Amino acid sequence: MGSYRCTCKMGFGPDPTFSSCVPDTPVVSEEKGPCYRLVSSGRQCMHPLSVHLTKQLCCCSVGKAWGPHCEKCPLPGTAKEEPVEALTFLQEQGPGVAEPEVATVPPEKEIPSLDQERTKLQPGQPQLSPGISTIHLHPQFPVVIEKTSPPVPVEVAPEVSTSSASQVIAPTQVTEINECTVNPDICGAGHCINLPVRYTCICYDGYKFSEQQRRCVDIDECTQVRHLCSQGRCQNTEGSFLCICPAGFMANEEGTNCIDVDECQRPDVCGEGRCVNTVGAFRCEYCDSGYRMTRGGRCEDVDECLTPSTCPDEQCVNSPGSYQCVPCTEGFRGWNGQCLDVDECLEPTVCTNGTCANLEGSYMCSCHRGYTPTPDHKHCKDVDECQQGNLCLNGHCKNTDGSFICTCGQGYQLSATKDQCEDVDECQHRHLCTNGRCRNTDGSFRCMCDQGYRASALGDHCEDINECLEDKSVCQGGDCINTEGSYDCTCPDGFQLNDNKGCQDVNECEQTGLCGPHGECLNTEGSFQCSCEQGFSISADGRTCE
Repeated sequence: MGSYRCTCKMGFGPDPTFSSCVPDTPVVSEEKGPCYRLVSSGRQCMHPLSVHLTKQLCCCSVGKAWGPHCEKCPLPGTAKEEPVEALTFLQEQGPGVAEPEVATVPPEKEIPSLDQERTKLQPGQPQLSPGISTIHLHPQFPVVIEKTSPPVPVEVAPEVSTSSASQVIAPTQVTEINECTVNPDICGAGHCINLPVRYTCICYDGYKFSEQQRRCVDIDECTQVRHLCSQGRCQNTEGSFLCICPAGFMANEEGTNCIDVDECQRPDVCGEGRCVNTVGAFRCEYCDSGYRMTRGGRCEDVDECLTPSTCPDEQCVNSPGSYQCVPCTEGFRGWNGQCLDVDECLEPTVCTNGTCANLEGSYMCSCHRGYTPTPDHKHCKDVDECQQGNLCLNGHCKNTDGSFICTCGQGYQLSATKDQCEDVDECQHRHLCTNGRCRNTDGSFRCMCDQGYRASALGDHCEDINECLEDKSVCQGGDCINTEGSYDCTCPDGFQLNDNKGCQDVNECEQTGLCGPHGECLNTEGSFQCSCEQGFSISADGRTCE
């Protein structure tokens, strides 16, 4: 219970997951080589494992590339690799009994070499073993870990296989859970490889498998390796260790011990004197001129520059066994062997039209508004604002020292910021455009006059139009009387004013009863006449026949 088995036909065998049958493949090469956990974008192989593996085991576990020529491993699912050596096979021992048989990678005989990179060590100071790293107490190879609990069964839906080399899985059969997927950190500092009934851990350098914790744990090299870091102190680190060496000692090439530093190999350690190396130190037999012997027997340089009179007006530069007087550079002045900064800001003529800030050996000007610093920041020069092109629009820009002046044209006035000419709204003046409406324009204004008025010659007001003088066609047949903004027409008797302000004849004959029943009304220009019947005559007022 808890698993299933595929019985494959002749010429077929189980695939790495033991879930189907695949054609038998040629014998896997047993050649072993370096296994790399990472391939950079420049196709460089990085982070090799501490042991050599076959290409099959490397590429089917943690590897991304294999071999001395950095052969890139195929992507998962793109190439058929042979079963990994550390796989567990089920072999029938009897009805319903499955016995695990484990094939693991044989351990290497030699301890893997340590990192050879070393930084330059200086004697006389406590030293750490640089770049060291791991000492392998045991060869690193896959560790097969027994499951601590039976797998949780997962039901598999029944389906009919199209392969003649596999058996149909009954609906009641179950499949294994991949512990490496369920718990990716199950191995800790190592890589988990899932197997049919087990999983295996490949521990990283400096780690070993713990039976109690069932994961990869750090190796404490300081307690498990005797005589490690002799003449020094061993400090364990995660996955490695450090040798902390006292003054006069340094780590050896392997980084496993502290060895004496031969200070006499350093040039001029005793000047022209004779150097004698001792364990953890050295001594000088005698000292040359410019040196003196210390109580510890070493030759140390005499610093002549500590005496102020050595270089009274220049800078004193001490050197091993000697000294040199060097003139001070610009911005400094010599005093008792030292070059002191000159505070140029104390000069009143420095940074005119700006603020002076003293610097070490120099100074810098921060200029006021309207000025800009010169390229060396030691002077302030006037800024010609008129060259900017965006000032005093609709006016004239005149540059001044540190500023500028805008002269505005007619219809414009200086803005509040005094850098532009803005339009004057003349329509704000009430006396403009009487008998009309004022419309402001850019730099001017325009009078929109009422009917009967027109703009004056200056254009600042609306004046009356005398229609009686300028238009002879008005009041035809009558008299024209000019009025403010208009005119009136006066018509003579017999005429009346029409809609066009003209005088037209009145047809008196349209009046009822005119000329009576015994006459006929005849209209005339400006009047009428009665034509009476025989025996009747026109009345005195001329309106009837009697």
